[in-house]
Amino acid sequence: MSSGMSLDTKKIEVNLEKLDRRVVLNIAGVMDYQATKTEFFMKTNAKWTDRTTNARTGLHTVTKKEGSRFFMLLSHTAPYGIWLEVRFSGRYAIILPGLRYTVKELPRLLKKVMN
Repeated sequence: MSSGMSLDTKKIEVNLEKLDRRVVLNIAGVMDYQATKTEFFMKTNAKWTDRTTNARTGLHTVTKKEGSRFFMLLSHTAPYGIWLEVRFSGRYAIILPGLRYTVKELPRLLKKVMN
């Protein structure tokens, strides 16, 4: 006498693929949401006095996905933005504070979405 079991994994594989796509879409959505929040944070918390508003309006965040990795780029488009970041020992820097803001918020948002 013998006994056995048969398991068709097709349904499991299909459901895992659907789950994988949903997870990627959720992460991408969280990254885009956080990028918007971070850009707003940088524009409202930059410590310099506006003369032309070029530097403040030139603060941007961009998200992208390469393979299994997600990236968020924080940047200035004003040519002198680098000097706001490094001159006077970073007194007017906003990119690093923006990054710190994102690093603090992002894990909480991802955890919330994944639950």
